Amino acid sequence: LDQAIERKEQKSSMRVLKSWHRFRQKTSLARLHALRIDLKKWRYLLEIKEKCLGLDLKETLSKIRFLQNHLGNIHDIEVLWDHLSQPDLKAVKRKTRSAWKELLSQLESEMDKKVAAFYNDGEQYLVQLLPLRSIWE
Repeated sequence: LDQAIERKEQKSSMRVLKSWHRFRQKTSLARLHALRIDLKKWRYLLEIKEKCLGLDLKETLSKIRFLQNHLGNIHDIEVLWDHLSQPDLKAVKRKTRSAWKELLSQLESEMDKKVAAFYNDGEQYLVQLLPLRSIWE
């Protein structure tokens, strides 16, 4: 059981790393969402590993949750922006079109800031979580 959990966790952590590299190659919200899902799967395996093997992984899990929360905030803004930019909703809001456009612009700006912050800060956390230096070069 120990070896099986370890193998699954290693594969999962490498998927996180691959998702991160894909995001760095071409920044997109879809790639960020894929990274978020891979982080979630990795966290689940680490939680199993912690419970089954009696390890203390609180710090690692905390860092993964931080990254997930950051990505979740970005995704929430994306979903809201998509919802508000639907044509049928725009038609309903003709009287307030300029305020509507301003809100969409603010959401887009906030999303861009959060993506840029994650782009800059995410690697620092991932280097700590996946400390194999050769994979970062």
